[in-house]
Amino acid sequence: MSYNEYNDMFLKCQDSGPYKMYTYDVIDSKKIKDSNITTNLYNLIFLVMDKIRLMEEEHKILYDGNDLVYRDVHTFINDGNLREPMLLGDAVAFTVYRDTIDDEVVDFIFESSKEELGIN
Repeated sequence: MSYNEYNDMFLKCQDSGPYKMYTYDVIDSKKIKDSNITTNLYNLIFLVMDKIRLMEEEHKILYDGNDLVYRDVHTFINDGNLREPMLLGDAVAFTVYRDTIDDEVVDFIFESSKEELGIN
């Protein structure tokens, strides 16, 4: 496949793929001298996910990590998709099933969780 074909597939899946990932990055993290930054990020993203989990009465919202584990008769491959949520340097990310929650709701939960934990 050519670059253009892969790029077209990438663009198409942005609108129709089965998942959506939310990623939040710490602004100017190089200037922050906080030894608890990793702990704070994990506490924040786990609180956000816990609040979303409370909304899962009628349908699953949060990606559960089982859809992309490849198995065959002889091998079990963990391809990294089981790492939910993800901490990538100074950024956190988590995945939801597409069209199960509005972006505004996720952002509100994120901002209110930051306030609740006293994270700037």
